[in-house]
Amino acid sequence: MFEYTIVENFMNENECISLLEYSIEKSNLKRALVSTDKKDEINESIRKSNVAFNDYTEKFPYIKDRLEKIISKEINLKGMEVNLENDIFQFTEYKIGDFYNWHQDGNEKYTLGNRYCSIVILLNDNYEGGVLEIKNFGEDEITYVDKKIGKLIIFLSQLKHRVSPVKKGVRYSLVNWFSLKESTNFKKTLL
Repeated sequence: MFEYTIVENFMNENECISLLEYSIEKSNLKRALVSTDKKDEINESIRKSNVAFNDYTEKFPYIKDRLEKIISKEINLKGMEVNLENDIFQFTEYKIGDFYNWHQDGNEKYTLGNRYCSIVILLNDNYEGGVLEIKNFGEDEITYVDKKIGKLIIFLSQLKHRVSPVKKGVRYSLVNWFSLKESTNFKKTLL
């Protein structure tokens, strides 16, 4: 069963530098929120980072094109199509001491339309700490994702994961999510 995949060199260093410069210049970074049953709020005991939401499709169209190819190759479920949540990516900045404790991006039990997989693209690697850690479903094994500029990580949104505290430098990443929808072509082939 698919739990996660890691793609080295999803973006090359020059692409990452260009995207990072654009993001820093364009973004109005704000403290990241945590969703609770009641509302979205700042809770720095759970999450301490800055985020902005940007549309990269016009300036960097290759991101979505490459993602769609990799996702359709890696996640092949009969009768389902991948539905990227939207063209808006979360640009995330973790400064020294920033982190995100163990959490899930999706519901415990997946249903159509909910987040199925999470996407993380590492935009730099000149920092210490800030390691993405992913627990498998048994929760007795943890995958530590080595930092490398341009790396893509796709994992089931139901998996618990965290970003350890940054010890030196600043960690930058792009984040997005996708859900599944029933394939209209699949229905036609059944008739």
